[in-house]
Amino acid sequence: LAFRTLGLRDYARFDLRLSPGGTFFFLEANTTPSLEPLEALALSARWAGLDYAALVERMLSAALRRHGSRAGGEDREARVELPTGPVVLRVPAGVHFPPPSSVDLARNLDVRPGESVLDLGCGTGLLSIAAARLGARRVVATDLDPRALEATAGNARVNGVEERVEIRPGSWYEALGGGGEERFEVIAATPPQTPGPRPFGPRYGGRDGTGHLFAVIDGARRFLHPARGRLWILAISLANPPALWNRLKECFSEVALVEETDRIFTPEEYRSLAPGLFPHLFALRRSGRAEFTESADGKYAFRNRLIRASGVKIP
Repeated sequence: LAFRTLGLRDYARFDLRLSPGGTFFFLEANTTPSLEPLEALALSARWAGLDYAALVERMLSAALRRHGSRAGGEDREARVELPTGPVVLRVPAGVHFPPPSSVDLARNLDVRPGESVLDLGCGTGLLSIAAARLGARRVVATDLDPRALEATAGNARVNGVEERVEIRPGSWYEALGGGGEERFEVIAATPPQTPGPRPFGPRYGGRDGTGHLFAVIDGARRFLHPARGRLWILAISLANPPALWNRLKECFSEVALVEETDRIFTPEEYRSLAPGLFPHLFALRRSGRAEFTESADGKYAFRNRLIRASGVKIP
């Protein structure tokens, strides 16, 4: 309320004090707080569930919504064959092109006619369109990036399902509010989960890769229908598989590995993302927190895993 009343935009830090009697006193609004990772703004964001990379991404997304995207490059087009028929996608510059693993997830979704679906991090809208094509009565598609939201809206229109796909800006469950009033039969997500010693870009998933995965899993219990709810996620074997599986079993009574495929990668791919990232993967593997293999030709492979979880355990 104070943020809107003062006409602020994008981000700010408010200083408050709580009296012994429980009364809050508003002291000031700092409209240009320090952006250092260990200063008050970043620490407050971390306490609210946003790591430093997500905080910066949110600020940039706010500016993009205000000024429009200026991403370089040309739009691309993808044609995806699904059990319900072909889907044509426009992929704007700056929006992640749907990889084969996302297509596999779209083909495996078990959405039933009349169900409500939540697509977290919708990107091009492929999963939203797949769910609507399967008969979902309503699909809520969320993303931080306004370019992704525009792409999803446009692709839903081109594929004839725009009346059932609702676009909302926000990070994971933020777009739904904190009360858990909305319930869904299906939640689908392919969150960023590349491990790294420090934040390096939109693929970063925390030191062991589970940061966003855990946020999706933990939040699902508040927004899935208790009896009929299913969570579908794509997880890579670089992102601490034992910890991920344990977290899923803590939150759901039934967890199934539906499909897994190899994803080939090279040292150069990961070295180009950030200094020290490739050795970090080896350190994780030595400690049992990453799984990947290497071949005689100098290439490596991790596993893309499609996971379905159901039987929500109420916290």
